[in-house]
Amino acid sequence: LSLKALRDDQSRRAADGFAGGAEVVFLDEIFRARALLPALLQLLNERTWPDGSRNRPARLVSAVAATNALRDADDDDDDALF
Repeated sequence: LSLKALRDDQSRRAADGFAGGAEVVFLDEIFRARALLPALLQLLNERTWPDGSRNRPARLVSAVAATNALRDADDDDDDALF
């Protein structure tokens, strides 16, 4: 979050150094990111990221995901990744 924007009563995310501002992203342990899944899917599918009340274009060109866990076939929560 941008502390300067919070002082002005705005909610903005700082993108520098994070996935929203990166061209290449490595997502480690992707199946453990359930809380982040909506934002990740927006970044991967729409190439935008939420910034307060608006969506900003992402610079993302490529993303690679990895995990050490096997997918649970009975769990429907991660179907959006396949």
